[in-house]
Amino acid sequence: MTTILNICEEIDHSAKLVKWDDSHHYVDTGVSRSDMFLFESIHSPQYIDTTSSGSHDMTGNQTIFRIGVRIQTSWKLKEFHDAWKNSKRACDLGKKKWLVIYPAESQRFSQSYQVGFCMGSTEDQHTDLLNARIETVLGMNGVECSIQALNQSGIANLYWDKADNYAKASRNARSANWKRDKFKISPRWLVIYTDDLSKVTELRASLYAKYGNNDENGTWPIWPDGSQM
Repeated sequence: MTTILNICEEIDHSAKLVKWDDSHHYVDTGVSRSDMFLFESIHSPQYIDTTSSGSHDMTGNQTIFRIGVRIQTSWKLKEFHDAWKNSKRACDLGKKKWLVIYPAESQRFSQSYQVGFCMGSTEDQHTDLLNARIETVLGMNGVECSIQALNQSGIANLYWDKADNYAKASRNARSANWKRDKFKISPRWLVIYTDDLSKVTELRASLYAKYGNNDENGTWPIWPDGSQM
């Protein structure tokens, strides 16, 4: 929490962490960096969600990924996220801890079912145009796309082993090769969802028919927003 709040403070002095169990009174329940010093103890689980987190013991250090926080800020989301990414250099120069952070994308449905995900998608890919057109193209309502962290069963552990071998071979856990493979443990994909479980099979077949194969020249399929995945 301290690391997160330290970075928040550098970007926006009014930024606070908000409790997960409160969806209305943000100001009253927010905790800022100064609050960390005013109170002897703050109940961290109220501010940090670990329900979808994972961990791996690599080269003697435990790495925890996919934890959730709610940040209240006066900045717009994209501007705050850009400022957070740009803060890494200052943290490195000041020998301060820095964390990678991604904006969470929430589906508009109260309950969603995964249809599939796309190779070739990128973590900063915009989904507004795709979401505006995907239902019309597929001829079905209740379909949505969003960028999500997706842990692939049977694949993620192989990346950890490969990254671990890089670290042991170079004896440098900060090497470019080690970090490159390390962060593949939590890949981010464009994921397609539906609000109706009974539609999953039909939607999956339709998506595969339209976008599941390259053309005769090996070109990737072009999606409704013009992207190729």
